Amino acid sequence: MVAHEWGHGVTGWTSGLYYEGESGALNESFSDMMGTAFEFSIDTLDAPDWLVAENGFVNGGAFRSMADPTIYGDPDTYMGTNWINVVGCTPTESNDNCGVHTNSGVGNKWFYLLAHGGTHNGTSVVGIGVANAIKVAYQANRFYWTPTTDYPQAALATISAADDLDTAYLWSISVADAWTACGIPISNPILAFSADTTVGWVPLTVNFAATSQKTVLSWSWQFGDGGTESVQSPTHQYTEPGWYDVTCTIDTGNGGRALTRPGYIAALADSLIAEGAAGAPGGQVVVDIYGRNSIPVQVISVPVEFGGPVGLIYDSISVVGCRTSSLTNVSLTNFDPFNSRFTARVQVSNPSILLDPGTGPVLKLYFSVPSSVGSGSTNPITIDGYSSYLPSFLSPIVSFTARSVDGQITLCDSRGDLDNDGGITISDLTFLVAYMFKNGPAPTSLFLADVDCSGSVDIGDVTYLVKYMFKNGPPPCSCGI
Repeated sequence: MVAHEWGHGVTGWTSGLYYEGESGALNESFSDMMGTAFEFSIDTLDAPDWLVAENGFVNGGAFRSMADPTIYGDPDTYMGTNWINVVGCTPTESNDNCGVHTNSGVGNKWFYLLAHGGTHNGTSVVGIGVANAIKVAYQANRFYWTPTTDYPQAALATISAADDLDTAYLWSISVADAWTACGIPISNPILAFSADTTVGWVPLTVNFAATSQKTVLSWSWQFGDGGTESVQSPTHQYTEPGWYDVTCTIDTGNGGRALTRPGYIAALADSLIAEGAAGAPGGQVVVDIYGRNSIPVQVISVPVEFGGPVGLIYDSISVVGCRTSSLTNVSLTNFDPFNSRFTARVQVSNPSILLDPGTGPVLKLYFSVPSSVGSGSTNPITIDGYSSYLPSFLSPIVSFTARSVDGQITLCDSRGDLDNDGGITISDLTFLVAYMFKNGPAPTSLFLADVDCSGSVDIGDVTYLVKYMFKNGPPPCSCGI
């Protein structure tokens, strides 16, 4: 609280922001920034947090939250929810000088995003740290803000302040993004660029447009996939899936200025595939769902329809052994046994750790096969969606429907059941040994004797059965198709 009040003193000797309306809200917000920056810099006195005056409350609470101003009834978006309308307002003590404390929430949210980073109102911000964020705010207060500065004017001024302090012009990107997230869209006057689309399926054609208030001698682009261009507003086609950084560099005669937007273009070729599987009557069958994601994802949704002539019975789902196993929780978001369908949701357990781009199994489906079904039967596994449930990926930047490929389960006799008694017992091992070494009768199908799926019947199959039956070895391989 003391540092907050010092902040008012700093403002009084720099910009002199009038304590009313939007300029007053900026005045209050800057003091909250000063108090929070002090708290983070001298962390031995108090555990740093984003609350204002929390230590003045015996039973918890605070005056304001910079991380989430709405908790205490303040706005986190310019002219959004909780905003006090200042148009035509006459400042009085009873109306808090036209909402200076309440409307400070917008500036507070901006500072939080600038320092800490995050996503707000659909705009992602890369944080630059509390120490750097307060430098930007102070620079703007000292050299650019005036007594009547409002929020949009303050936002533009912080761009200039950031460019004063960071000659790489990276801070100003975060400054602009943080204001945009708070409902005040602005662009960097030194260098800005945009694209008519940032997400789409390959081949993806993107039209870029760059602007600068400086006199530009030359333009240079790097599109992240090896492609380059040297015009102000180029068109580029992405032919390979991926998540691409885009960099635009200008020469103004005083050295180069570059702007990079990390992960700006997402060129998609993402898919979910139900692999074909084989099983035996009376047993369990496992269907692997393979996923290919071009960009980091948080959630994978897989709608599954398994109705068919086999009469499959749903058992469970799992990510054990999948590329998602160490990152995710798995659950059902819909279960409709009457119609033989369900939707599985694979979700990262920690939002800060995403599933990296890649290809491989992301989910396993387990079904029981009725013993009454005959060998040779097939059953479709369909994952193209039903009702409102679609095969999809969710990432921090976009949610989209994935391309899908259906699978099929095929039933055949169980390997290892050489005497056709419905199970694998010591009699099957005896049968195999007698056939191989004592001129005993042949199995009804040599296919059933090839328990290790080597393509032939040999001593390896005897060893495999012995390990399975007496040494906890793996079961005979799938009946195969």
